[in-house]
Amino acid sequence: MPVVVIEKDISNRMASTIRHNRARGSHDVDLMSDIVSELARSGMSDAWIMKNIGMDMDELLRLKQLTGLTALFANNEFSNFIEE
Repeated sequence: MPVVVIEKDISNRMASTIRHNRARGSHDVDLMSDIVSELARSGMSDAWIMKNIGMDMDELLRLKQLTGLTALFANNEFSNFIEE
């Protein structure tokens, strides 16, 4: 049985797994949401997640919303603009 050892930190290993599963067409939305949540909690920025997993901002936002965790949006800046 072929085995691949990736000598990287956990964030890079998670990103590699996602890229591999996407290439095979076998990624799962719930699993992707969990992984994005874990990466965000471990301190990875949105830019890092998008670059290393290969997703755009809309997809990242949808996955973050699926988890329902406000902590995933903690590093984002929001305007104070309120339309009257």
